[in-house]
Amino acid sequence: MQTLLRDDFATTPVAVIAGDYTPSGEYHVVPHLADSGCWREVSIHHSYRRVATSRGNWQVVEENDGTRSVEQTITHVDHPPMLATGDETWAVQRASLGLRPLTLGGRRGLGFRYRHASDYYAALLSGSTLQLVRYRYAQEEVIAEATVAVDPDRAVLLEVVVDGDRATVTYDGNVSVVGDLGSGGGGGVVLISDHPCRFSDVIVEGERREVAAGSVTQQPVVRPYVWKRLNTGVWGTDRNLRVGDINGDGVPELVVARRTDRMGSDNFSTISSLAAFSLEGELLWTWGTPSENSFATTSDLCFQLHDWDRDGIAEVVLCRDWELLVLDGRTGEVQRRMPLPENPGADDGEMYRMLGDSLAFADLTGSGYPDCLLLKDRYKNIWAYDKDLHLLWSWAGKTGHYPYPKDIDADGRDEVMIGHALLDDDGTVLWHTPYEDHADNVLVMNLDDGTGELVQRSIIAGSDAGLITLDKHGTEVSRFPIGHAQSMCIANLIPERPGLEYMCNTFWGRVGVNAVFSESGDLLLDFEPMPYASLLQLVNWVPIDGSGRPADLAMLSTHPRQGGLIDGHGMRQVMFPDDGHPVLCAAVYDLDGDGIDEVLTWDEEEIWIYKADVPGRDPGNYPVRNPWFNESNYRTQVSLPPQEAGRR
Repeated sequence: MQTLLRDDFATTPVAVIAGDYTPSGEYHVVPHLADSGCWREVSIHHSYRRVATSRGNWQVVEENDGTRSVEQTITHVDHPPMLATGDETWAVQRASLGLRPLTLGGRRGLGFRYRHASDYYAALLSGSTLQLVRYRYAQEEVIAEATVAVDPDRAVLLEVVVDGDRATVTYDGNVSVVGDLGSGGGGGVVLISDHPCRFSDVIVEGERREVAAGSVTQQPVVRPYVWKRLNTGVWGTDRNLRVGDINGDGVPELVVARRTDRMGSDNFSTISSLAAFSLEGELLWTWGTPSENSFATTSDLCFQLHDWDRDGIAEVVLCRDWELLVLDGRTGEVQRRMPLPENPGADDGEMYRMLGDSLAFADLTGSGYPDCLLLKDRYKNIWAYDKDLHLLWSWAGKTGHYPYPKDIDADGRDEVMIGHALLDDDGTVLWHTPYEDHADNVLVMNLDDGTGELVQRSIIAGSDAGLITLDKHGTEVSRFPIGHAQSMCIANLIPERPGLEYMCNTFWGRVGVNAVFSESGDLLLDFEPMPYASLLQLVNWVPIDGSGRPADLAMLSTHPRQGGLIDGHGMRQVMFPDDGHPVLCAAVYDLDGDGIDEVLTWDEEEIWIYKADVPGRDPGNYPVRNPWFNESNYRTQVSLPPQEAGRR
């Protein structure tokens, strides 16, 4: 047996261990979470914020005798705060800590065999009951329990000893519970407390296993290298970058937007400025005045690049100051403008016109080209316009964040998946199945039902409602209690098995859980690669030979330690070098058209672009992806092998 961890917090500053409770971590690398040492906060929630800028729930405090503890400072039963360390390489045989409950009620203790925030065993002090429990996706089983005395004035020793699949939990040296663990669970440990509590002198002993899911493979499939670096100066942005050919030279350019918040809320974010850059870093034009951003954007900004008039030059389409504007991509000059729709809630005291949350393009008229515009507000309404900006239809409902247009019935016109509804091309509601929370990601596609037959399925990453699968009538096929389902992707992620796989991750509550499913909705595996979410953007850096089906990796982030590209098994196949590159945001595009993706990574000062040499990749086997003109922080990431895209 070896010591895996010994932490008395003596060298940890008397300060916050973690503590970002904003939506920034949905699609940004949050420094509090990315660089918090050996401990990671794996349960976070916006309701943890007691003031505008939280000091964090987990704080290192100095006791009167000079020793230190880590203190969990809030009461939150619905989303118990959790602080984890270790990984699946740990085979824990003994774990102990000092436990001082600061209230008589509540649950607090030590989790072990921790795989992720929804899969672990735990020794918990629940009121005056000592419990050995198994937790798996909102299902908790009490394996054994005993009554104990609780004294908030002192710390007692809580110890777990694991012998094979049998665990003994001892409290204060004299009360024990014993139980069989059965299968499942991982290797890490986690501090859990839904009421204020102090933890001290954490000791974990055991052995180390072989490489586990989430670890870096021994031989990276490719090695990324820096291709270009751009300085964006005062025009730089967070997760608000678009790509398109805005001058007709056959080479894409980058347009970045800065944000300003209206009425003090991310529900009313709008654009303060735009700037266009060539891939060589030349500033081509600017529009507006850049604002001073004090925190990362936590919503979409309402702009896209799209060759709307089919002249070979992408226009910049945006909403700002209660107008829809179309800018000449070459100069940034306004070509067209239209007042934004009147707000249906204006009679109830809301703003007279909607502000504009996001834009998407679709073919709603059968023209053979995505020349119709879908415009939505934050959560309630969507409007559809033709190429001449004539209103086609509107719909009011729980829209979620971003639509998914697709011609699912092969009539030459796109249907629109929006929130919990599927709309026909003329706005007719084909079905509407309301759930208790909003949709963060949606997808409608033909998938294998497990018998080899392709059937229409809609999948909703439905926030607290979980991951939901519906049939072509909107009837629920399954619902998986993953937690707060945040981001989603679908691709060939496990090339050794037939068909596609889809992956979903979590953010609010039990955060950073990634689950992988077959097309028929069977859970294949789950893991926790990092303690926040990501967009799960797909990167084709998997070498292939002539007989192989093109496969993809999912990007966590470009952070050199917590990020990387993972396969469908949760294995990190590619890591980005620790070379000083910005890590706040990332995106994936084949910028030079060679059939191999480039990865853009940036912050509000500069953009770095990485390339990779990938054997067997060329434009002929490049996957079918989301169109560049429908970019969003809330879209399902799609990557289909080209030979399969037509039947999906």
